[in-house]
Amino acid sequence: MTPIIVMQSKWSDYGFVPLYLFLGGLAAGLFIVAVCADFAQAKSKGYATVAKLAAYTAIPAWALAGLFIAIHLGRPWRGVFFPWYFSNYGSWMVFGGWALLLSGPFIVVYAALWYFGIYPKVRRVIGIIGIPFAIWFAINTAMLLSGSQTVPFWPRSVLPVLFVNSGVLTGVAVAGLLLLLTYRYLPAVAELKQSMGQIILAGTVAVLVFELIEILILAFFLNYLSALAATPSRMGVNMSAVVFDYLVRGPLAVWFWVGLVGAGILIPLVLGVVELIVRRWEEQLAGVKFALLIVGGLLLRFIIVWGGEVKPIMPPLSGLLNPALFG
Repeated sequence: MTPIIVMQSKWSDYGFVPLYLFLGGLAAGLFIVAVCADFAQAKSKGYATVAKLAAYTAIPAWALAGLFIAIHLGRPWRGVFFPWYFSNYGSWMVFGGWALLLSGPFIVVYAALWYFGIYPKVRRVIGIIGIPFAIWFAINTAMLLSGSQTVPFWPRSVLPVLFVNSGVLTGVAVAGLLLLLTYRYLPAVAELKQSMGQIILAGTVAVLVFELIEILILAFFLNYLSALAATPSRMGVNMSAVVFDYLVRGPLAVWFWVGLVGAGILIPLVLGVVELIVRRWEEQLAGVKFALLIVGGLLLRFIIVWGGEVKPIMPPLSGLLNPALFG
């Protein structure tokens, strides 16, 4: 008989934490994409549009991430003014608050300099200095979870790398999708039409690289959980085995295999390869690919939060009747 398991429903009831994790990583990823595209415009002026779109979109992503984590705290006002209210400066919640607070000025000022079209050298310097703060913000979205050392589904050796990589991947996807949806209506449409092929190709190559990295990280993650699941438990219920089974064969299996792995990773990967080989329908294929990547990035955060909230409330009957448990 398998153990009875329940969801703790501490962080996923209203979706504020998964949305914070997604939007925080997205804001960091968009900022990184904007800075990279800023320097790439030396080769093609079309990249300047990509940089602007990414820089502008990073602001609402960053602001919404802060709003959702503040609402999750139950007292949004305390979240907004956390330095005055929080005293536990060893908490990853506080570290995350500082990461959110310190990354914000770089994101806002960088976008403002793009908007007013002034001081390009200063803008790029701010971008370079701001990238470590953006990465810190993305890492802290993972450390908020992995800081809990008792949850096997939130390993510190995996989540920070996974979330940073996913943040950049979704940043590329959002910037690419916005470009495809808006470039015909932008003032620089003539320049963009000439360079769209090159920009889409660069986005496809970037997506393929980060997708392959994500596949490797997820494979390591599954291997990690599998190894923990195979570890004998003295009390008859191996929590890691329960969580692993819940993910790969249980209620989370469809979300993980069909949603994240299938629709969020493998289909975009195949579409990217088709783009490179066929070199036709680039915009249509890229649009579907980018949309699926965004959905996959969001699903990843929900699955990670859901998986970390699984706990057994009753060991298997065979474990209860094991004579070894009674001396």
